Amino acid sequence: LTIDRNAFYGALKRVALLASDKSKTLRMSLVDNRLMIQSLGSDQGEAAESLEVSQKGPDITLGFSAKFLLEVI
Repeated sequence: LTIDRNAFYGALKRVALLASDKSKTLRMSLVDNRLMIQSLGSDQGEAAESLEVSQKGPDITLGFSAKFLLEVI
């Protein structure tokens, strides 16, 4: 997977704003050279961002803590 770091960081920050306060969990789906980032479990609404990526390998969907990802990027 190859992705623009600044675009990824910005998308994470925007989507994390509407993730639930408790877990800040995000779902990331990698399908056909697109990374979809979605907020989960928020009473305030939902957010989603889609980024173009260079994908080598199978499609996959994973959940991550937005807080953790933002700290390591």
